[in-house]
Amino acid sequence: MALRNAARARSIDVTPLSGFHAGRDCPQGLVLGYAAFSPPLILKAAQRLAETLDAHAGAACAY
Repeated sequence: MALRNAARARSIDVTPLSGFHAGRDCPQGLVLGYAAFSPPLILKAAQRLAETLDAHAGAACAY
């Protein structure tokens, strides 16, 4: 949840993959929706997301 909140603070909406999983061993990941955006906007958002991921790289269970 911390990573999702940090991404939202940077105007990036991501959804944890765990919300789509019904089992005990939940894979970690993010669902990204980008079909409605132009390539330049996607690139800028991807760069901001990469910075956010780097900042949270050491956090346990950041999703």
